[in-house]
Amino acid sequence: MNIVTRKQEHLRDGVASIERLLKNQPEYVKGFYYYIRNSGKTASYRTQKAYVDYVIRFLDRTEKAIDEITMDDITCYLSQLSIKADGTESSGSYLVAVYSALKKFFNYLEFSERIRKNPMTHIERPRPKKAELVNRTCLNKKEIRKCMKAIEVIGGTYMVRDKAIMTILLTTGILNTCLTEINVDNIDFENNCIYVIDKGTKPR
Repeated sequence: MNIVTRKQEHLRDGVASIERLLKNQPEYVKGFYYYIRNSGKTASYRTQKAYVDYVIRFLDRTEKAIDEITMDDITCYLSQLSIKADGTESSGSYLVAVYSALKKFFNYLEFSERIRKNPMTHIERPRPKKAELVNRTCLNKKEIRKCMKAIEVIGGTYMVRDKAIMTILLTTGILNTCLTEINVDNIDFENNCIYVIDKGTKPR
């Protein structure tokens, strides 16, 4: 009997969502997806989906053939993305992600000889703003007790499991994706360790 792990389910669902995104897209967009999927450098299916989405949005906005896109088209697009619809500034990390997606896309087009000149060659990577520091806050003991009490109030068959989930989140800071992908054989009960795969490929 083959047991499908939660990680395998995440991967299957992620690939299916990318395939839906690629439906009715040109062959070179599909080729780009398979290029980054098989390269090993963009291991997370979430990153793969984001890159494909960024590329599709860019192509929809420019409405140009790929061999007609210029450096000015890209720099203008990135400049427009820097300001949101509500007038506030986009985060530097978002702009870097879009830049990285477009760079990989045009590298793929160049490698596959679909374009003769790469318009990304002389475009510099956006710099994340210094002010974008992550302000991390922690729950205090009272708030933690409140979380645990809420689980007890709900009760039910899975109360002990839910408390265990909350305890792992609070004490390790584990990513929620890693948490939902834990299987029993990932737990070393003798040494009190849990082994997870972080961000696609990193064992922790």
